[in-house]
Amino acid sequence: MIENPGIKSSRFARWVLTTGFFFCAIITHLIFAQNQVVYKLVSEGDSGHEPAQNVVFYNDQPEDFSRVSNAEGLVLLEVGQTYQVIHPKYTINAVTPTTSRDTILLVVENRHFQSIPDNVSTELFEKVVGYRRYRSSRYRDISTESFRLSQTIIDRVPREIPYVSGRFFPGQSDTGIVYLSKVLSEFITFGVEQASERILSKVEAGKITKLGWRESADFLINPYQRFLFFSEISKRGYLSPFDDDYQSHYRLTNKGSTLIEGNRVYMYSIVPKRSFAPLFTGDIWIDSATSGLVYIDLKLTMDEQIELVDSLEIRQIYRPGVESLNSPIASFFTFHFDILGSFGRFETAQIYRKFQFLADNNLSTPIVVEDFDRQEGMDQYVLPYLLSATQLIALYDDRRYRERWEAGEIADSLQQYYSDRPFQTLFIKGMNLPFYDNRHYVRIYPLWFGTGFNTVEGFYTRLIQESNFDFEDQQLRNTLDFRLGFSDNRLKFRNVLEWKYDLYRPSRATLDFGNYVFQFNEANPILPLINSVYSIFLGRNYLRLYNKIYTKAGWERELFNGFTYNITVEYARRNSLSNYSDPLNLSGASWSPFARNEFDRNNDVGSRDPRIISREGFRAHNALTIDMDVTYQLFQRYKIIDGRKINLQSNYPKFYAQYKKGLPVLGAITDFDYLAVGMGSTSRLGNAGTTRFDISGGGFLNRNNVQFVDYKHFNGLQTIFLQRVQDRFSDIKQFRTMRYYNNSTDQFFIEAHFEHNFGGYLLSKVPYINRTKIHLVTGFNYLSSEFDNHFLELFFGFDNILKVGKIEFAGGWDDFRVFRLTMRVGVNFDYNFYRDNKRR
Repeated sequence: MIENPGIKSSRFARWVLTTGFFFCAIITHLIFAQNQVVYKLVSEGDSGHEPAQNVVFYNDQPEDFSRVSNAEGLVLLEVGQTYQVIHPKYTINAVTPTTSRDTILLVVENRHFQSIPDNVSTELFEKVVGYRRYRSSRYRDISTESFRLSQTIIDRVPREIPYVSGRFFPGQSDTGIVYLSKVLSEFITFGVEQASERILSKVEAGKITKLGWRESADFLINPYQRFLFFSEISKRGYLSPFDDDYQSHYRLTNKGSTLIEGNRVYMYSIVPKRSFAPLFTGDIWIDSATSGLVYIDLKLTMDEQIELVDSLEIRQIYRPGVESLNSPIASFFTFHFDILGSFGRFETAQIYRKFQFLADNNLSTPIVVEDFDRQEGMDQYVLPYLLSATQLIALYDDRRYRERWEAGEIADSLQQYYSDRPFQTLFIKGMNLPFYDNRHYVRIYPLWFGTGFNTVEGFYTRLIQESNFDFEDQQLRNTLDFRLGFSDNRLKFRNVLEWKYDLYRPSRATLDFGNYVFQFNEANPILPLINSVYSIFLGRNYLRLYNKIYTKAGWERELFNGFTYNITVEYARRNSLSNYSDPLNLSGASWSPFARNEFDRNNDVGSRDPRIISREGFRAHNALTIDMDVTYQLFQRYKIIDGRKINLQSNYPKFYAQYKKGLPVLGAITDFDYLAVGMGSTSRLGNAGTTRFDISGGGFLNRNNVQFVDYKHFNGLQTIFLQRVQDRFSDIKQFRTMRYYNNSTDQFFIEAHFEHNFGGYLLSKVPYINRTKIHLVTGFNYLSSEFDNHFLELFFGFDNILKVGKIEFAGGWDDFRVFRLTMRVGVNFDYNFYRDNKRR
C-alpha cells in the first residue's frame, strides 16, 4: 500500500509542533517551578509519533492526585514517585522519575489478554452482583478533593441563521473550543439527598456555557445503584449491569484477563439483550482477588432512549487495593451532540484524591464542606492534567479579552456596535452590557419581545430594562417595565426590585410597585402572545385584564431544610377595564373566515353576581391584602456550591398551606379569610418514567367582601396551545378543557391532578416508533366545588416529538352533563434556559 505523502507530512508537522510545545513547557517549568517534577510525552507504538491520551498514572499515596496524559500525550510526574498505569488499551511498566533530565518519551504498548474459563468469569461477576446493595450503601456517603477540566468543542456549524446564530444556536464563528474550565474543589455527598462543594480555585474561558451538569458530584457515578439517572439527557433510569436480574437484560461476554500490579484482572463486555431499552453497552474490569472494580467503560446512544445529546460515554478508573470497594481515581465523561447539523462534544476529565467512604469513619453527625480548612489555590498544586496548546490559547484569548474589558476597550466597542445599529438593537436584538468582570450586567430587551395586542389596549409595546448585580453572598436584580397601549393612549409602568441573600438558607426580599395591567388570575393562564394571535386572526379574546395601582412587599425564607415560608403585603387601587372602540375593524376581520362579529368583552367571566362583576366591569375599590404560605418538602434533596444552596427534585411528598386575608382598613373594602392546604409529589419509577400528582382543598372562611380578583381561580385552557403553568405550588395544575373563569369560586373546593410520563417505557417496545423516542403521557384532572359540583377530565398524549414538541387529547365532563373533546399542542421551550446559556 502506498501511503499518502500529504498525510505523512501532516503527521510529521503535528509531531514537530507538539514536541516544540513540549520543550517550551520544560523551559517554563525550569524557570518557574518550585517542585521537582518532570514532563513526559506518552506515545503509542515504537515510533512514538501518536500521542496517547487519558493514560492514568497513579501511586499508592491517597493524598496525591493521579496524573493523566492530555490530548497531546503530555503528563507531569513528580520526581521520586512510582506510578502505575491503568488504561484499557495500553500497558507500560511502572515509572519512577529520578531527575528532571530523565528520558522524556514513554512508549505504551497494546495490552494483551489471556482467555479465561467461562465458569470462573461467571462466578466472579456474580460475586460483584451479590455485593451490590452493600457497596451501594457505602458509596452513598463520600468525601474527596477533585480537579476537573471541562471543555465544549463545536466541530462544525453548517449555516448561519440571522438573528439566532450566536444567541440561541452556535454561529460559524463559534467553532473550536467555546467553553473551557479548570476547577479545584472539595465535596461531600450524603446519599442522594445532600451534596456540598467548596471551590478552591476556578478558571473559565469561552463564549458559551457547558451543558447542565455543573458540579463535581455530577461526574462521579455510583455503578452499584440499581438505576442510574441522568436528568439532563433522559427522564428514564438506566439499569445497572450489576442488578440482581442482570441476566434478563444484559448479554455478558468474557474478553480475557490481564495483570495489574501482580493482580489478575478480568474483563467483561456487556450489551443489551433488547434494542431501544435503557441499558448500557461497554466493558467492565474486575479484580479477581477482591472482586472490586478496576475500570468501567459504559456508553449510551440514541438507541438507548437518551435525549438532547446523541451519545454519552462514561469511563471511571479505580485504585486497586486490598478491599472489595475500591475508590475511584478518575472519571471521564463525553457528550456528543448534533443539533440542526451543528455537531460537537462536551468533555470532562475529573481526578480525585483523599477519597473517603464516610461510613468507614462511623460519623454520627453530618459534616459540611465548610468544615474543611484548606485555603490553597490551584497554584499550590501540581496540576494532574496539563492543558493542551489549543486550550492554553483559549485561556490566553479570554485573559486578553478581560484585560481589554478592564481597560474599557470592550465596553466602548459594544456601545459603538449598538449605536451603529440602532434599528437592530432596539427592535430585534436588544442590548446586553456586562460590567465588572462580567459578574454584573444591564440588559434591555428588544421591542418585539414585549409587543402584542389585546382588546383593552389595542396594539401595545413594552420596553424592559433589567439590571443584575451578582455578589459572592447575595444577588440584586431590578426590572423596570414600561408599557404603552396605542388605542387607550396610556403609559403604564412596573418596577420589581429583588434581593437574594443568605444563600445557604435561600432568602429573598422583593419590592414591587407601579401602575400596570394584570390578569384576574395571578397564575396568568393564557400567554399574551397566544391571545394576540387568537384576537387578530380569529377574533377571539380570552384575556381578562384589570388595572392596578399598587405597592407590594414580600419576604421569603427557608427556615430549615425543606421548610419555606413566604409573606406578602399589598395595598392597591383596582380599576375595571373595558374593550376599546375598534378603529381597525379587527373584530369584523373580513379577511378571517373564523372571526366573530365582535370581540368577547374583557369582563365576561360567566354568570356572576352583578354586585361583584358584570359584563361592564366591577366597581373600583381599594384593597389591602396579606398573603402567607408555607411549604415543606419531605427529605428535601439539595447541593451546596460555595455556600450557595440549590434545592433538587425529591421523590417524597411536598406539603403546603396558604392563608390570605383581606383587611377593611386604610380605605380598603376587602374583607375575607381564605385558607387552602395541599400535597404534591414527583416520583421516578425506575425506568418506567415519572409520576406527578397534586391534591389540594380549601375555601373562604369569611366572605364579607370578596372581590372577583380575590376569588379562587383555576387554570383552564381554551386555546389549542399548551403552556407552562405558573402556579406557586405545582406546575401540573392545569385543566385542558375548562373555561378560564367559569369555575372561579368564593366557596369551598377540592382539586386533584395526576400525570405520568412513561419516558419511552412503553413506546420503546413498538417497532419503528421506538426510533422516534416519543414518550407517552397520560393523566386526569378533577375539581369539585359548591359553585360547580364536579368537573372531571382524562387526557393522554405524546411528548418529545422531534425532541421539543408535544400533543395531547383530552375529554372533560362538566358536572357530567356537558362533554368537551379537545386536542392541544405545545413546545417544551424554556426561554430562560436559552437566555442564561446563550453566548454573551
